[in-house]
Amino acid sequence: MLKQLKLGCVILVCCLPFLFWGISINNAKIHNLSKGNYFFDTLRNHPNISSIILGFNNNSSKITINRKDDLWHIKEADDYFVSFSKINTLVSLIRNTIIFRADKIIDNKIPFSKENAITITALDNFGKVVEQATIAKKSDKNKYHYALLNNDGFLYQVNGNFDITPNVIDWLQMPILKIAQDEYKIIKSNKFHVFKSYKGDDFKDVKTGSVSPYIINFINNLWYLSAIDIKHSVNFSINEYKKINSYEISLFNGIIYYISIYNKNNEYWLSIRLNKGKLLSKDGITQIEENDALYKGWYFRISPEKGEIISNFSI
Repeated sequence: MLKQLKLGCVILVCCLPFLFWGISINNAKIHNLSKGNYFFDTLRNHPNISSIILGFNNNSSKITINRKDDLWHIKEADDYFVSFSKINTLVSLIRNTIIFRADKIIDNKIPFSKENAITITALDNFGKVVEQATIAKKSDKNKYHYALLNNDGFLYQVNGNFDITPNVIDWLQMPILKIAQDEYKIIKSNKFHVFKSYKGDDFKDVKTGSVSPYIINFINNLWYLSAIDIKHSVNFSINEYKKINSYEISLFNGIIYYISIYNKNNEYWLSIRLNKGKLLSKDGITQIEENDALYKGWYFRISPEKGEIISNFSI
């Protein structure tokens, strides 16, 4: 019996190399068959993704996109809202990236530096990693991106535009103001008060009735106004700043914007509040419902150049 057991062990030892070789060949065939499949297959089919973390420069800097109440927020920007277009582009990239080649990695050698690659990590509702990929920048000589997936020992070549910005501000819902010129009805501050009777009319001074042509410069500086930093009221020390101006802007659709400007050491911050006018249109109701959360409780830092012009404007 012992002799038979020893003989069995010898046969097993002799067969193991062939077994592992067969497994390796089988794995290679499986990955060859995966060409044309979706790269983020597990991620794109997972029903409960709570976070997507974008890592840059070997994960020395990160952008954390968290899902709360069916909306996406940026952790590094006080959980402000992600740009709708940015999150849609990222989701489309995840859903449509295709594998064009898969090769076994030998001796841990990969043909790119992780310092210049981007890492995409997806977490589920319990904080467990669902999928993690490292994608290299595409060189001029390469048609596809080199990529690693879940440390599975294979080097992939995938399509897709992975030129993803590491700038947090670029991921936020912007601009903070985007009001068309013909929508302005009344602009009131502590320095001036102008109005229009109808769209297409000239702005006139409330006191004198004279035309105020230079107000267009003020409107142009508000058009497509973007922030360079954002903080929630919980993390913004309002007492450290001086309120230097405020504006009440009424639109023809019935929306009223209340804009307050704060300053400290050449830092300019805005708070924006929406209100309903007496003649609020259906379009105005929709805009307030969609945009109120983008302003309520938030402070927006703007560039010093814009801050100085807007806060000191007079006619």
